[in-house]
Amino acid sequence: MWPTRLIKPWHSWSTTARTFYTGIGLGDNPKGTSSIDTGGVALAAIKRLNQVLQEKETRISAQEEEIQTLKAENRDLSERLSMLENLVKKLNEKEGAMHP
Repeated sequence: MWPTRLIKPWHSWSTTARTFYTGIGLGDNPKGTSSIDTGGVALAAIKRLNQVLQEKETRISAQEEEIQTLKAENRDLSERLSMLENLVKKLNEKEGAMHP
């Protein structure tokens, strides 16, 4: 801890120092944080990055499932279209044979 006489008045602290001190509870002076504080900040950052990574992995898994579903639907629709095209072709051939 810094002696109180060495700490600048609150209004002269940097925005970052004020944010860490009030929002996160780190640092006891406007000049910086202790090594223990920075270790805590690093750990918090790692935890948040891990959370973001897990969220992205969950989203990617859901998108992969959706892609597989859409591919199956596309195959089904392609088969149905092919069947319809064949029926139309046969109908046209029959109609042509009936009206030479």
